[in-house]
Amino acid sequence: MSHRTSIATRTLPRLAAAAAFGFAVSAQALTLQGPAYIAPSTSLPTCGGICGPYGKDILQIADGDVSNLNGWAGDENVVGIIKLDLHGNYDLTSFSLWNDINIVREGVGDFRLNFYGPADQLIGTSAIYTAPIGQFAAGVYSFASVHNVSRVDLDVLTLLTGGSCCRIEIREVAFEGDVVVVPEPSTWALTALGLGALGLMSRRRRSQR
Repeated sequence: MSHRTSIATRTLPRLAAAAAFGFAVSAQALTLQGPAYIAPSTSLPTCGGICGPYGKDILQIADGDVSNLNGWAGDENVVGIIKLDLHGNYDLTSFSLWNDINIVREGVGDFRLNFYGPADQLIGTSAIYTAPIGQFAAGVYSFASVHNVSRVDLDVLTLLTGGSCCRIEIREVAFEGDVVVVPEPSTWALTALGLGALGLMSRRRRSQR
């Protein structure tokens, strides 16, 4: 008889236990982009008259529109934190940044991400990344899965230089991740029994081979 165990046999009992005790279970991979998923805010000053009518609304960095001149711009030579509140809890695996409103080598330079859980506790901090320079496509930054995140602080450390000026300019942000599902209390026992039964059936089939 083979000593190899199937993925289902190994994982089903764990999912059953998680469901039985009401632990969060990840499922349903998603691209988190737009106002249904992200609510941005910041206390940083917005770009003044030099930006004209553009870059005034921080909500535009999470409106699902990555087009030219849509986004938010900060004041000159100002760096700091932009808060990205998530509508739900997610296991995150990557971050996407559409840098520079009008693609003239302006915007975010180096940055890092600070991850917070549902109780507003700091879960972890990413490596320091460098934002894309002078490109329309997003820069995509992958990392080991960070679990049960409800807010991410985008901590802008430096600004790009070499353009017409130096300020934060962001067209859009997004994340990739899995939604964290917490079973309803009334379904814990049923879920545990069902998954446990599947695990037992799998083991019996192996033992009969």
